[in-house]
Amino acid sequence: MKFKKFKIVTLFTLALSLVSGAIAGAAQVQASDFPKFADVASYQSSDEYYFKNLATGNVSGVVVKLTQGSTDGDNYINPKAGAQIKSAKAAGMKVSLYHYAKYNGSADAKAEADFFANAATRYGLDKNTVMVADVEDSSLTNPYADTVTFQNELAARGFNNQVVYSMASWFWANKLPRNYPIWVANYGVSQPGVDNAAAWQYTSNYNGMSLDMSYDFTGLFTNNSVSQAPAGNKSVVTALSRWNGVNAVHKDGSFAQWLYPDSQWVNCGETTINGQTAYQIGNDVYIYAGDTH
Repeated sequence: MKFKKFKIVTLFTLALSLVSGAIAGAAQVQASDFPKFADVASYQSSDEYYFKNLATGNVSGVVVKLTQGSTDGDNYINPKAGAQIKSAKAAGMKVSLYHYAKYNGSADAKAEADFFANAATRYGLDKNTVMVADVEDSSLTNPYADTVTFQNELAARGFNNQVVYSMASWFWANKLPRNYPIWVANYGVSQPGVDNAAAWQYTSNYNGMSLDMSYDFTGLFTNNSVSQAPAGNKSVVTALSRWNGVNAVHKDGSFAQWLYPDSQWVNCGETTINGQTAYQIGNDVYIYAGDTH
């Protein structure tokens, strides 16, 4: 994404904690312990070998730039998108999509959401696909309100698995909503620098390839195990804020993944695991009722 032109410095250090549902202690983990995903545009290859090579480096997801703008002649579709989607799937990667926002005003925002949704459907992506609003262009006059309008229109089209991407400074300045998971770009530092980031784009030059790379803290971009809910959804459970987060488990009680404190998740039903009530938040992924509030 275009963020590669920016440099942001912060003095914070990364302190991500992994905890066991049965143990009250926390073991420190590094960002590098989380799965990685790339984001690609027309600048990158669409060759299947390119994506298979990434996969051998433990890159398990890709976000493909699909569209940009929609009005005043700026209605761009990535000419490599179809081939990149096909090649990434052939390499076993989870495929997500992003739209580069150019909207100014609610009419533009709705038009861009429809343009994005129509293109996603045309390329065969279903409505469970992670759809990212890339909101960083300096021409945007009201990115917060227009992004909400964009999100609402996408949701009306049935695309509810949404994410907002931008540089850390825009989140610091509250230029963007956080009702959906956020993906933060922040380079040359040891942490994303924004609380409760679902993912962190930490470099624009992965392995010298001029390729953006990110860590996936929640599984949104690298597997289908969870579905984080927008704030205000009535059918959600909220992870406790203790121990810097809680564990999700599989139905057999084994560890599934770490969840951010106070993050909200779609409740797909209840079951009993190890004698405790647990809420299903994805495909064989559960959170204990005692770990929610």
